[in-house]
Amino acid sequence: MAVLGDSYYLNIRTLNSIDIWKLDMKWSHFSSQPTTYVPPSPPDHNLVATGDEKVYTGACHCGDVKVALKTKPLPEVLVKECNCSICIRNALVLFYPKVGPDVQIFGEENLTSYSWGRKFNGHRFCKTCSVEVDIVLYGPPKEIVDKLEGARLEEYKETMSIHPINLRVLSGVEWPGEVGQYVAEAGDGKVHITREDGTDDGVPYDIGP
Repeated sequence: MAVLGDSYYLNIRTLNSIDIWKLDMKWSHFSSQPTTYVPPSPPDHNLVATGDEKVYTGACHCGDVKVALKTKPLPEVLVKECNCSICIRNALVLFYPKVGPDVQIFGEENLTSYSWGRKFNGHRFCKTCSVEVDIVLYGPPKEIVDKLEGARLEEYKETMSIHPINLRVLSGVEWPGEVGQYVAEAGDGKVHITREDGTDDGVPYDIGP
């Protein structure tokens, strides 16, 4: 919540029993208004773009945590917004590069992680400005993994091979359209965002009335 003059501004995503996706929301563009905010500089990374892959950089709001990654152009990759209990509160828009040297996180010591329920993953936030940067997948306990076979085992391996990144921390991505178009703009074209019903099925999560 923020207080400006005699007005209170409340994050409606924190309220129970409200379907955010059904609200008639309006975009507010503040880019043309005077501001003292200076975006963080890009990290000092060693990634090099190739013929079919691009390098993207970004940061949290304060710049204590920075990101560099190499992937196919954003208009060509899967980008999702889901309405599970945590993603809807943080307005997360995620895409899913592979775990490995092509995803570089700088300032990891400035991240804190939040897990709940079965604790199969951790949502990582900057300790200073609270912006969520990425999700680290821990997976189920070893005794469960050891029992997986066939398609279930392959599904587990595929899931554990990704490193979800919050698209909103990347530089050069704009959000020009009205809510409901589900697109963003990168320098290489439109980024189409798939809305997906998330689930907390099987996860002990109850915030009460």
